[in-house]
Amino acid sequence: MAASSQGLGAERGPGDPAQLTGSTDPFLVALGNAYRRYERALLDSNRTDFAHLQRLVYDLLGDAGTADGVTRDLRYVLVDEYQDTNYIQEQLLLKLTEKSRNLCVVGDEDQSLYRFRGATVRNILEFPQRMPGCAIVKLTTNYRSHRAIVERYDRWMASIDWSNPHGPSFRHDKTLEPDAAGTHSAYPSVIAIWGRDTRDEAARFADLVEFLRKNEVIADYGQVALLLHSVRDDHSGPYLAALEAKGIPAFCPRARAYFEIPEVRDLVACFAVLFGWHGNGRGQVAGAVAELATYVDDAIVQLGRRLGAAHPLAAALQRWTGEIAALQEGDALDLRPAERPVHCAPGRDHHPHRARRGVRRPARPPGLQATGCRLRATGHGNNKRPDHERFPEIPMCLAPIVILNPSEARGEGSGRPGGEGGLPWPQPRG
Repeated sequence: MAASSQGLGAERGPGDPAQLTGSTDPFLVALGNAYRRYERALLDSNRTDFAHLQRLVYDLLGDAGTADGVTRDLRYVLVDEYQDTNYIQEQLLLKLTEKSRNLCVVGDEDQSLYRFRGATVRNILEFPQRMPGCAIVKLTTNYRSHRAIVERYDRWMASIDWSNPHGPSFRHDKTLEPDAAGTHSAYPSVIAIWGRDTRDEAARFADLVEFLRKNEVIADYGQVALLLHSVRDDHSGPYLAALEAKGIPAFCPRARAYFEIPEVRDLVACFAVLFGWHGNGRGQVAGAVAELATYVDDAIVQLGRRLGAAHPLAAALQRWTGEIAALQEGDALDLRPAERPVHCAPGRDHHPHRARRGVRRPARPPGLQATGCRLRATGHGNNKRPDHERFPEIPMCLAPIVILNPSEARGEGSGRPGGEGGLPWPQPRG
């Protein structure tokens, strides 16, 4: 993201907001306008995000006086996991060491994992070009893994063509070695499994896991990790099914589409109830919004059935919806459950949030406005008051629990709430 002394987004480039808003593609225009509104909201609230923070520091270092004040006493800079840095982080480091040239980076391109967050392995591969004359020390001894694992891995990596016709090789020239002084037990540390197709291979993998547990090679299923090209359902599905068929618990939270993750569905249901986006509270909907409404209704109903009306968080959510509904024009309400403990014992009169009256704000559209966790009533309309009066007790889970313990995942003493009961819960419209 771009930022400069002239304002955020001032730099021209492929992702420049000015180019986006000047496009003939309506989607790109909308994207550019959304970005402009976002950066204006940042400036108006005197806030920044991590991406802008990096660019702002970079621009500050572009001023000679500021750069001298920041770097004057900076003699050495050491950076670990350099393969996971992004472009602007590299530029910041080069600016910080522009005079001293004392920059030491440590990393391994074989372990580059964060491209999805903007990291680029080019930073470590091209470091000698960025810092001409730098010394390169290769740390090639692996002290962690079994000798056979290190040797197999090294042979496999060496079998790949890492050459790059347009620049430095995609991998440094290196040979990994096991610890010569280490002791390595004699057991089959590397084996191969294959099958007629993916499902057959998955079944054989499940057989192996079952064998390891029955023969006490492992003490718990949690000691097994399966690495796949992707955890999306088309990759992980056959393996999850094969493990489930043998009663072996598996934890793969990202196997499904994001909004099908149980915890995400629970949170969507929770916010829909908080903001009254159910029943008549959402008004007339059509098209994609109607599909979203169906998803939200189902999430609300399923969560209510699973938790039961007596869940202790029902009182908490009821209280919050009541506080929101009680807001008058000009009121502000800070709802920050994460910053202070919220006691959810039934019948306990606890009010961690307070409404502030008479606070003047810029005019906003009628309805309930939300910025972060700060809610404000501005006007009078059907959306001002959530439809909580019809559903006085709504058992919602604001902090879903992800069970990681394999024994709990098998349902042993997990204490899972259940039972549908007669919940006063929003029902899907026919």
